[in-house]
Amino acid sequence: MDLLLNIDGGSRGNPGPAAAGVVLRDAASKALLRKCAYFLGDLTNNVAEYQALIRGLKLALTLKPQSLAIQGDSELLVRQITGRYKVKSPDLIPLHEQATQLLAQFPKWTIQHVLRDQNQLADELVNHCLDLGKNLDSAAKGFVDSAPSSPLRSSPDSPVSPPDHCWTLRFQTAPDKNCPARPRPGQSFTFSTVTPAGLCIHAAQAALEIYLASLDLPSPPGGHGTSASPSQSSPPLPKSSPAASEKVSSPLPSSDDPLAGHVFRCGRCGARLCLAPRTLS
Repeated sequence: MDLLLNIDGGSRGNPGPAAAGVVLRDAASKALLRKCAYFLGDLTNNVAEYQALIRGLKLALTLKPQSLAIQGDSELLVRQITGRYKVKSPDLIPLHEQATQLLAQFPKWTIQHVLRDQNQLADELVNHCLDLGKNLDSAAKGFVDSAPSSPLRSSPDSPVSPPDHCWTLRFQTAPDKNCPARPRPGQSFTFSTVTPAGLCIHAAQAALEIYLASLDLPSPPGGHGTSASPSQSSPPLPKSSPAASEKVSSPLPSSDDPLAGHVFRCGRCGARLCLAPRTLS
């Protein structure tokens, strides 16, 4: 049997509550064999990525494959495993050694860096695990095959009605290299009642604080949150910036909606973003 392993790891805070997501498929048919998520406690993003790899390798070894193809969206991890980058962090050195020892037990293996949207299921598992604060395993009794932090999906059998209220967050500039999500300039994320998969949690926190400030509601303590419905009678945005963001454009376009075209900078990664209640063109 040839296997395909998708891995993802992430933390809310870096360091902060962390989780690892692992997805195993048959490489030929792409049939899903197993998916798991592991709640890791407080760790950095990079350590969580390595934990995802190690746990995925251990799971793959139980199936005794002839070959293993690994895909992950952490460029750092992939380049360290392939030897292109040296491992200098004391936290990562023992994890790199453990991963290398596990890889040596496979007859054949490859590892490839992919974009986050090509690693969506593993990313959703990480968010689901962090939301619940516990391990998840598709082989376990009572496993719920849904991820609250993933985008809404529809099918011909069960169409999903569009939300009453939604807004769009667009990255106008790229974040710095420390951003856990690494979105591209021009990439947009549409919110309804969930935080979309693949969005930097720090940018999401900043956007949510701005949104709640427009409704005169308290900001959340941290992490992912759900939105409240906007109101036509909402007060104007406060002149001071939320704690998680740095306002870079004070005048707003004329609009009844206080969020129209609100531009700010993520205080964590420095990316410039625009928040609007409609899809940006």
